[in-house]
Amino acid sequence: MDEKLHWLWLSSLKGVGSVTMLKYLRAFNTVTELYDAGRRELEEVEGATKAEIKALSDKSLKRAEEIAEECRMREVRILPVDDPDYPTWLRTIYDPPCVLYVRGELPDLDRRIGLAVVGTRRASKYGLDCASRFGAELADAGAVVISGLAEGIDSAAISAAIKAKGTVVGVLGTGVDRAFPTWNAPLHREAAQHGALVSEYPPGTPSTRGSFPARNRIIAGLSRAVLVIEAPMKSGSLITAARALEEGRDVFAVPGRIDDPNFRGSNALLRDGAVIALEPDDVIESVNASLPAELALTSRGGPASGSAEGPESRQKASKKEVDKQNGIEYIDLKEKLGAFSDAESRVLTALNSGRKSAAELSAELEMQMQDVLAALTMLEIGGYVLSGDDSRYGPTSRGMI
Repeated sequence: MDEKLHWLWLSSLKGVGSVTMLKYLRAFNTVTELYDAGRRELEEVEGATKAEIKALSDKSLKRAEEIAEECRMREVRILPVDDPDYPTWLRTIYDPPCVLYVRGELPDLDRRIGLAVVGTRRASKYGLDCASRFGAELADAGAVVISGLAEGIDSAAISAAIKAKGTVVGVLGTGVDRAFPTWNAPLHREAAQHGALVSEYPPGTPSTRGSFPARNRIIAGLSRAVLVIEAPMKSGSLITAARALEEGRDVFAVPGRIDDPNFRGSNALLRDGAVIALEPDDVIESVNASLPAELALTSRGGPASGSAEGPESRQKASKKEVDKQNGIEYIDLKEKLGAFSDAESRVLTALNSGRKSAAELSAELEMQMQDVLAALTMLEIGGYVLSGDDSRYGPTSRGMI
């Protein structure tokens, strides 16, 4: 009998989660041996409960056969946890799905770098713009962009990565044949054509209250690092970030206004030790630091770390080249200054006369402290100002007027 039927049998048992399944799989050599095990053998497993034994004693394959037929008809691949193509990074988490359902072509995440981009469904224009920029540039650097395909940040990142001709993975809290929300179906189809849709739920499974938090562990498990963009305190993105940290992945966050509830979760991550991401290169260079040269991503600032023309070579640029670049940034800044808010323009102009603290700026410009802090946050995000150990701010080369 096809062993995959036994995997489908196991994964479809009611009341038996991933951790429980793994407990019994460790006690038997194969899933078929577990299927063949009688009640007495199951009772000998350390930690076995009556409810678990009752569930595992149901040997009906009817549901497994139905799932297998659905997968065949919908061209959905069944990927058990012991399959060589099952992603190693996901297999090693605390509670990996025993079966993945795959629509499309799942990239080899052992030889490609998967980076997750996640955030709130109710995103601002700023958040959506950030998600699009990071999604496109990470894909352009060679990363596989992974997200949940929810509306808002997730969809913006995946859509931008596809437009950049990148590879994507959408992790769903439904069956891979269902789009949630339904109007997002075209993006689901595109994602399957430019990578894969994956789920631990068989085709036809609708969304439930618990399915989306559960899928967040898969997003974290497939990824080398997780980038959070615009997340309020109760965002599911924080669940993804927490799982990533538990599994030893890096967590990055894009900062936002300190008075914006939609960024309280993101800013809290930064306060608690997440790596700040002001540019896609911040993520790329940090991830590259722990990668062998052949896997390194390519940043827009130059070749990937570890190549013959890595950071050391770039540091040898002549003063003339540096001055030329600074001149270009100066011209760009003068042209863009009118696009800044009045508060941002006033703060940046004031900092060009010397380093100042937020309190000094507030007094000098006769501005409310909260307005000064908001302007400083946006200028720092844009790379125009930088704070020092003395809590004073100064312009970067990009912010010189």
